[in-house]
Amino acid sequence: MSGSSLDGLDVCYSCITVDKDVYSYKILSSETIAFPESILGSLMNCRSFSSDELKQFNFDFGQWVGKSCRAYLQQQKIYSLDFIASHGHTVYHYPEKKQTLQIGCGQTIADLTEIPVINNLREKDMIAGGQGAPIVPIGDLLFFPDVKYCLNLGGIMNISIKEKDNIVSFDLGVCNQVINHYAQIKGLAYDKDGELARIGQLDLASFKRLNTQPFFGISSPKSLDNGFSRELIDILDNTNLSIEDKLRTFYEHVVFQISNHIFDNETLLITGGGGHNVFLMDLIKAKNLNLSPADNVLIDNKESLIMSLLGVRFLENKFNVLASVTGAQFNTICGDLYKPIESI
Repeated sequence: MSGSSLDGLDVCYSCITVDKDVYSYKILSSETIAFPESILGSLMNCRSFSSDELKQFNFDFGQWVGKSCRAYLQQQKIYSLDFIASHGHTVYHYPEKKQTLQIGCGQTIADLTEIPVINNLREKDMIAGGQGAPIVPIGDLLFFPDVKYCLNLGGIMNISIKEKDNIVSFDLGVCNQVINHYAQIKGLAYDKDGELARIGQLDLASFKRLNTQPFFGISSPKSLDNGFSRELIDILDNTNLSIEDKLRTFYEHVVFQISNHIFDNETLLITGGGGHNVFLMDLIKAKNLNLSPADNVLIDNKESLIMSLLGVRFLENKFNVLASVTGAQFNTICGDLYKPIESI
């Protein structure tokens, strides 16, 4: 999958087993493959593409993904694979309009890898009246049954909350999208270990404006389009704050939104790129939350791993997107299957 942080294509080779409806996993290998400049530039600008340009880029991106996966399989000497589950890259996500678009042509990926591909993992939930997001909570429920809170600190941050056999999940706000934006102004790819924010000062007025955006007052189910980050950046840019102060204020906003939804001392699992941000994690730990240990492999690959679980459930003809999370009328089996066209 390609996350909204635009740090590359996350490839996760996993083995998923099922025993009496108990699911377990092993991550056998993984890699984040950096985007070439041409692909990255298009990903950054594709929201403004015309319909014809998007159709072409859907094919071009699928071709690059297919070639990248094929090279990875050859490099890792992986000769037998059941399927590839491809989330693709989200161009836009407007649940109120029942519109969502993830690009990366499934047929092209299947043809280049000669492996069946399952993609389009959101649309059927949206047709059933849901948000089409988040889709990861099925993995939070089945892979981590003893963890109450599962938090993803990606470009957008989201949380799953479990109560017995029930689970709710929703987008909390933006995380790495805004952090990376300001780091890049300083000539850095990202705020490594949070060192820029660490030397900044909290601006209470901006902090309050960030936290009073209407989205934060909406009850779940709810999910965000990538464009929401622009609203938060505009708030911070409408000040005379330094980059460091903007980042520190934004970090405090992120932690406030997280702690605002955790009401007890039950375990919290944190994954996603933000899990490597030392200063951000220090701010979270200062809230005395009960963190569940996670190694770097899980931090980096939990979401792409769970895409494979959605694929497994799809092939089992079992629901893989949860109505309790998305607000759909019923649980759905999301996905489209593409089989490779045999070579002539």
